[in-house]
Amino acid sequence: MPSARVRRLKPAAEINSGPFRRRPCRRSRARARSFGIVTINPTSRPEASIAFGTFVEDQWKALVLPTFKASTQHGYKTVLNVHVLPAWRDWRLRDIERLAIQQWVADKFRQGTGWQTVRNAWVLLSSVLETAMEYGTSRRIPRGA
Repeated sequence: MPSARVRRLKPAAEINSGPFRRRPCRRSRARARSFGIVTINPTSRPEASIAFGTFVEDQWKALVLPTFKASTQHGYKTVLNVHVLPAWRDWRLRDIERLAIQQWVADKFRQGTGWQTVRNAWVLLSSVLETAMEYGTSRRIPRGA
């Protein structure tokens, strides 16, 4: 009886090293710079001063929002302008914490905002904060956000 061939996965370190290692291309870095995204210098702390509203207007609306369907874009713009930005526009990204988000959600319910609307606003806020972390503008996302 022939022996079965055993397939073994290579550790990621082997795949991501050597001649096949992926490097960011110049074109993507230039495009990011054209949108105002700058590579983070470990000694600088851009998240220390960037406001939530500034990040949304300059980066999230330009880079993330266009990736959604037109109907989703319309819904996100409405929720963003009516619920999210009025509350979070002036907050620095690094100052947004779990407790502040929970209080905001509770305030929305106290104001009589519908459950689904509050959920949509919370999901959108979480998405923007996650994007900020991915872009290196914020070093952490509040747990539960």
